[in-house]
Amino acid sequence: DPETGIFTPDENATPGTAGPLSIDWASNFDFGTLTIASTFEDRHAALQVMAVNTAVATEDEPNPAPVWEVRDVPNFVQVTDSRGTLVGWNLSVRQAGQFATARNADGTLATGAFELAGAEITIDNIQHDSAFDSEGVTVRGTALVLDGTTTAPLMSAAAGYGAGTHILRFGEDEATALQSVTLSIPDFTTVVAQDYTTDLIWSLANVPSNSLN
Repeated sequence: DPETGIFTPDENATPGTAGPLSIDWASNFDFGTLTIASTFEDRHAALQVMAVNTAVATEDEPNPAPVWEVRDVPNFVQVTDSRGTLVGWNLSVRQAGQFATARNADGTLATGAFELAGAEITIDNIQHDSAFDSEGVTVRGTALVLDGTTTAPLMSAAAGYGAGTHILRFGEDEATALQSVTLSIPDFTTVVAQDYTTDLIWSLANVPSNSLN
């Protein structure tokens, strides 16, 4: 919604978490197709594609019919706190293991599968946006490097703040967003002609973070 800045996933989207303190949406990072070689250039995640209702309400037409426009926007995560307690919250992320061609249900590498050894995801240009009161909500001030081993906070609301819907976006505009989520692969890494995937686990805790860097 351009007026409120709140994103409402459609019925075909993967649902977010339930409850009054929720992760409503988290973008998937798509790094495209890699050319197999001895050296690798950094790859940047594609932007989030979404339909935006551009209809404008007027005095004569307060509830206009939707006018949908498909746009590329920065990748983002949206959280909502409707608990009414103002105890604060903390949004963090971890990568559940290295990129791999296949994993077992317990997370171990499947037989005959391959990992993308040494690959790292870097998340930069971390921005906060909200139509609600932004006071007391802070975001990580430095780039975050995910290597499959660490958990890191990215956005936090201090006690007394954080009510409503808040968006954590990666990039201030389209130009910066195109450089904000990067996959780095070491040169001479062995790569097979298969799809590689990994899971990012987003967690929303009901306590503020002590440090975002």
